[in-house]
Amino acid sequence: MTGLKPVWAEAYSVHSYEVDREGHVTAPHLCRYLQETAYYHAEHLGVGHSVLSASGRAWMLLGLAIRMDRYPRWHDTITVRTWPSARDRIYYHRDFRFFLEDEPVGIATTKWITVDIAKHRPCRTDLDFHIPYERMEKVWPDAFDHLRTPETEDIRRTVEAGYLDLDVNAHVNNIRFMEWILDGFSADFHQTRMLMELAIRFQAEAVFGDRIHIRQTEPVADRFEHSLIRERDGRETCRACSFWAKKSKYCGERKA
Repeated sequence: MTGLKPVWAEAYSVHSYEVDREGHVTAPHLCRYLQETAYYHAEHLGVGHSVLSASGRAWMLLGLAIRMDRYPRWHDTITVRTWPSARDRIYYHRDFRFFLEDEPVGIATTKWITVDIAKHRPCRTDLDFHIPYERMEKVWPDAFDHLRTPETEDIRRTVEAGYLDLDVNAHVNNIRFMEWILDGFSADFHQTRMLMELAIRFQAEAVFGDRIHIRQTEPVADRFEHSLIRERDGRETCRACSFWAKKSKYCGERKA
């Protein structure tokens, strides 16, 4: 097909309700930007929500990893570029780059499958992205290779899924899991550390009323392991790894 763009870009203005107390956009909001950008590109390629939902299918995010060198601030405009980067059997990979003006400030990678909505099961779908995968950049090929269940029974906090945590499929939105993990750190920690990397693999769904226990290891070289456990059956809903660095006065600021 002609006229299809292998790489898609969307620009987002950072709003006041998307920043932390220091005025930097938060990682969860950056991940909302990237998923919106992926949505628009998939629609453009003819494999988006409107096409899949008509046949009872949907995209499901299995993994998301983000690495930021610098966080944009309130009023900044950030550009997100995305492209399908690989296909492995039933799995589809999509990568991203973040730009502040023309300066690259971060990367992300995601892993997806298609599911049968009625059966709640993965389905084999031979989707044609019209993309030469062998020529597409892979920004972070090993992002999910080192994720493991934390060797700890320490429950840092417990949350209960509410109505506003749900997505259009009545499951807890994937970004909410990320927010629950990040909210497990103290205010003092957030004031002195900056999140550099977060990789998360989604294992099982959570629904309205589910109680989720959040486990977290002690840090090893500023790296934490996380696991979110569904109380009703003890199943792990997701596991994650976060890496932090000490903040400096230059973190999140424009370079001279």
